[in-house]
Amino acid sequence: MASDGQSIGSVQAAHLAEGIALIREDLRRMAEDIKQRPTHSDLGSLKLLVEKQIELVQQKLDQRNEQHEREMRYLAEKYEAVKQELDEVEQRQKTSEADKKKLQWQIVVGFLTAIGAAAGGTVWQGFVS
Repeated sequence: MASDGQSIGSVQAAHLAEGIALIREDLRRMAEDIKQRPTHSDLGSLKLLVEKQIELVQQKLDQRNEQHEREMRYLAEKYEAVKQELDEVEQRQKTSEADKKKLQWQIVVGFLTAIGAAAGGTVWQGFVS
C-alpha cells in the first residue's frame, strides 16, 4: 500500500506544480505590466489593475485549493473502497481455505470409515464362517 501513498503524492505534486506554474505566469505578466506603465498619469489605473490581478490570482489559488481538497477526498474514498474490497477478498479466501480443509477432512474420515467398514466386514465374515 506504500506505493499507493506515493502515487497519490505524485498526483498531488503534479497538480500543485501546475497551479504554481500558472500563478508564476500571472505574476510574470503583472511584472511586465508594471515595467511598461510607469508613467504618472497611469499610476492610478495601474494600481487598480494590479489589485485586480492580485485578486484574480487569489481566486485562482482558492479554486485550486478547493479542487485539490475535492480530489483528495475522492482519492481517500477510492482508497477506502479498494481497501474494503481487498479485505473482503482476503476474508473470502480464508473462508474458502477453511471450507477446503473441512472437505478434505470429511473425505479422509469417509475413506477411513470405508476402510474400517471393509476391514470389519472381512473380520466379521472370518468369524461367521
